[in-house]
Amino acid sequence: GFKVGDIYYKPNGEPEGVVWWIADTTITIDTFYYGQHGKLISKFSGGDCALQWGLGPAPSAAYYILAFDSLDGEINTDIIMQWKDTTTVDTIWARRVQAAPWCRSLGAEWYLPALKEAYAMFALTVNVINPVLATIPNADTITTKVLVCTRYWTSTAVYPYNGHTYLVGIGNDPDYNVHNNLIMSTFEQQQSYGVRAVRKF
Repeated sequence: GFKVGDIYYKPNGEPEGVVWWIADTTITIDTFYYGQHGKLISKFSGGDCALQWGLGPAPSAAYYILAFDSLDGEINTDIIMQWKDTTTVDTIWARRVQAAPWCRSLGAEWYLPALKEAYAMFALTVNVINPVLATIPNADTITTKVLVCTRYWTSTAVYPYNGHTYLVGIGNDPDYNVHNNLIMSTFEQQQSYGVRAVRKF
């Protein structure tokens, strides 16, 4: 079984990421909850912290990417990818859809986390995730300085659609909504921020 903070390995023994959520606790040992299923965060950040989410303010409803789920980023990522794969809008607009495709490039099961997934995940950054990532060769720890990459895209667009998407990150920037040292904000989708992929196991 797995517990939060475990390294998740591929069948070939290569570290794939860090477990940050357990879905089915089957046993508890010394206050640690173990299960067979859960979610892990990728060991890498995408695009050197400079990926766009999407189109931003769009000229018509035909351009809108209606990914509003706040709990399951896999649903949103499927919506985003379907839009990107089937859109007939100008290529220059479609090229802005970068964050979710990067996550999916890691494999069909990877996705851009939804707002509440990202919030729960990044709450574990300092005490759980980063110390484990630091032990994995060539892995990227999550940035905790007040920089662009302090904030990471979620897959949850603002409802009703206004060309903005939610971000979550770590820091104490007084210009943003900070709770438990987490930043939650919204920005235009064509801006560039950090990306971390998630997958279920």
